[in-house]
Amino acid sequence: MEALQTAIRSPASISQKPQKCGTNKHGSMELRGYKGKVYVSLTGTRFKLCKSEQDFRAGLGISLIDLTASNIKETDRRLFQINTPFRNFCFTAESEREKEEWIEAFQESIAETLSDYEVAEKIWFNESNRICADCRASQPEWASINLGVVICKKCAGQHRFLGPSLSKVRSLKLDGSIWSNELVELFLEVGNENANSFWAASLPLEEELHMGASPEQRATFHRRKYRERKYRRVLESLHDQEQLNQVETELV
Repeated sequence: MEALQTAIRSPASISQKPQKCGTNKHGSMELRGYKGKVYVSLTGTRFKLCKSEQDFRAGLGISLIDLTASNIKETDRRLFQINTPFRNFCFTAESEREKEEWIEAFQESIAETLSDYEVAEKIWFNESNRICADCRASQPEWASINLGVVICKKCAGQHRFLGPSLSKVRSLKLDGSIWSNELVELFLEVGNENANSFWAASLPLEEELHMGASPEQRATFHRRKYRERKYRRVLESLHDQEQLNQVETELV
């Protein structure tokens, strides 16, 4: 309880918002100082510049840049700049919306360079923590520390919509400061299997959430599971809802 209370009181150290799954984006943009457009491929923590999409498909590139110690600067409506230790790159996207998508993708890649997998590897030692407690996606990198479940990025986003009073979401990779040895031990001891034996004890097969679910399906499932507590196990020693609510309040 002390480990949980300490973690709950601690703010997220880096990320308040889970990023979208997987940094993998490519497309054409204008590059200042280069005649015509270049084809940009962003994968993981690096991006590649190619003369054309054909060169990209053939594996030919002008340069490959690592985003470690990089940052982003917005300059104009469709312009943005990536500042790296190697050099600065000023791109012009085809639209403002496309610019926003590129910036979000680059931000995720830069955040990935700051990630620490040590906590994740420890918590995944419990096999049930290797799949999301809600949709069963593999290698979930987020957790609701007060609900005791390890979850994927997509489900973490829906947990955010539930509100911090219901689900306090933290990253296994970015919020390293809150993961004390005691909290890690707790998640190893409980694990998603035991947590779901309470939260999803009476979950019907037809209402299970799958990793390919839409945001709307996820929102409905998470509301039913955690806000309405539709699938939870009823504790036999408690005979009315008031008693149950009191115990659950003390737990979280």
